[in-house]
Amino acid sequence: MLAMSEVEQKELSASSAGQLDQLVEVISRSQHRYRELIDNLDLAVFTLSPNGEVLVANRVLSELFGAGFHELIGRHLSEFLAEPDMQQAKNRLPELIARGWWSGNISVRLKNESRIRHFSCWFQPILGEGQATSVIGWARDVTVQADSATERHEIERRLRQEQEFVRRLIDSHPDVISMLDCQGRFLYASRRLKDVMGREPADYAGVPVENNVHPDDKDRVAKHFRDFVSGKSNESSLEFRAQHADGTWRTLRVTIGLMCDDSNKVTGMVASTRDITEARLAENQLSQKETLAAMGQMLAGAAHELNNPLTAILGVADLLRERAADDLTRRHAELVLQQARRAASIVQNLVTFSRPAGQGFSKLHLDEIVRGAFARQQASLSQQDIRVEFDLDPNLPPVDGDAKLLAQVFENIIINASQAISPAHSGGLLKIAIASADNLVRVSVTDDGAGIQPENMPKLFDPFFTTKRPGGGAGLGLTIAMAVIKEHGGRIKVTSTPGAGATFDVLLPSAKDQSQSPGCVPSSAHSSTPPAASGLNGRTVLVVDDEESIREIVQEGLSARGMIVRGVESSEAALASLAASSCEVVLCDFNLPGLSGEELCERLREQGEASSPLFVFMTGELVDAEVVERIQEKGARVLQKPFAISALTNLLTEILQPKPAGAK
Repeated sequence: MLAMSEVEQKELSASSAGQLDQLVEVISRSQHRYRELIDNLDLAVFTLSPNGEVLVANRVLSELFGAGFHELIGRHLSEFLAEPDMQQAKNRLPELIARGWWSGNISVRLKNESRIRHFSCWFQPILGEGQATSVIGWARDVTVQADSATERHEIERRLRQEQEFVRRLIDSHPDVISMLDCQGRFLYASRRLKDVMGREPADYAGVPVENNVHPDDKDRVAKHFRDFVSGKSNESSLEFRAQHADGTWRTLRVTIGLMCDDSNKVTGMVASTRDITEARLAENQLSQKETLAAMGQMLAGAAHELNNPLTAILGVADLLRERAADDLTRRHAELVLQQARRAASIVQNLVTFSRPAGQGFSKLHLDEIVRGAFARQQASLSQQDIRVEFDLDPNLPPVDGDAKLLAQVFENIIINASQAISPAHSGGLLKIAIASADNLVRVSVTDDGAGIQPENMPKLFDPFFTTKRPGGGAGLGLTIAMAVIKEHGGRIKVTSTPGAGATFDVLLPSAKDQSQSPGCVPSSAHSSTPPAASGLNGRTVLVVDDEESIREIVQEGLSARGMIVRGVESSEAALASLAASSCEVVLCDFNLPGLSGEELCERLREQGEASSPLFVFMTGELVDAEVVERIQEKGARVLQKPFAISALTNLLTEILQPKPAGAK
């Protein structure tokens, strides 16, 4: 090979240097273009060492980290990232090498920021001799999109919560909430419909609103909805009757409103429906109670005015019967007496009916009350040839109650039973049983009469309902019995088989305090006990009553039994009469005008005379047990008007007869 000359060598060196410069310039231009390319991308482009040091970075990554290009190169990513932990990323490098690439979303918190950023990333390892010499990658900031998705999910979650809240609110609302189309057909009904109407809401889908409405209300309901949706009427509320699934009729109140679209066009109706059946029933009961209270006040006044003439009629009829010269006159007098007793019973019922609840309660033994009621009807039962069988528990607890009211109850029930027996057959059997169990005292009155027809059972305790012929009864006896027993916290049960008699069970709660207190004096209007005049002959009595007829009949009746009787019209006249001449008994009206009967008694006691007369108060009103007890403490008695002369003589004989030795 020929050796090059020095000139050739110089030329060759110059040529090589020029080519190297050209190559450097090409590479430099290529790097510049590469830099411009990656800097103009909207991605963060980078090359990392296996240890996480930045080898290459573009403008986006520099801006993201808040550091210049030269400040990034050679620095570890952990200097810029708070999360995630770079050690975790390094531990996953073998997985990246094995797979050859990885892409996915990474959440990052930079040290120069507090918020979390979200990046869509791609990584690829650069291998040399099976080992990763570096990792190239890019990352796109998708924080806005991720936040939007998160916000969308949050909105959807809140919407679901609100929808669930509204659904639960509607389902728990006491009213039935429903939606209807413009034709009045159901589109939706809340679950409350099941409770109100006994039907599933799905059963109403597409059903017209007037479906299941009472025939008398159907046309009115359909027209109301049509007029409301068409704008002919702005009346939003309506009441009507609808049939429950069990066949009963419920009273409903519906309030409706219009549903409109964005253009204010009516698209349907929303309705709120409430079951007001119980409220209407309570209103009717309250109205009836107020009516009955007003009627009770009127009846009480009327009954009080009737008691005095009835007392006179009873007294005159009693005297006529005793003095009758022949059987015909005696039968006529007995007929008058029977009808007067019947009128007295009606008046007694009216007084009981008008009595305010809860007055005059004391502790009583029902066996004594029932036996007293039976005794007052014994003569009538005997005339009808009705036998009575008693089955009494000897260990009955007392009950809290009003003796007079309860006596009236059992007398009414006994009368009702005897009247049920009489049309069925001649004679009959009446069973009266009293027992106690479970803190209740039960009085059962069973007759063997014709029984009660099933259609009459619901009306049995209605005022003025009666199956008797005209003139056979006013239809108040059982009504008053039920009212009194309810007032005492008890109830009445009736069982009957047509043709086989009936049983009235009266159940009253036993008294919590088992101690006994004095009872009231029972009514004596129906007493038919023969006069016991043997102990009254020559005894003295002063009759004080502003009713002349009462004074006359009592004076005549007692005089016929050998008593010495004087009569005056007022307390003031009584004081003057007693000052002139004393007497053993003062028979005095309780509610005298001016100085009352009780005040007259007090005035005489204040005078302190050793031989003060005994007092018997006559009254046409029901007297409370407290008043009776107060009167008894004064040694006085109470006699209920109207009364028979025979009842009066029995009472006078009792209080004037000599006391046995040692008696208190």
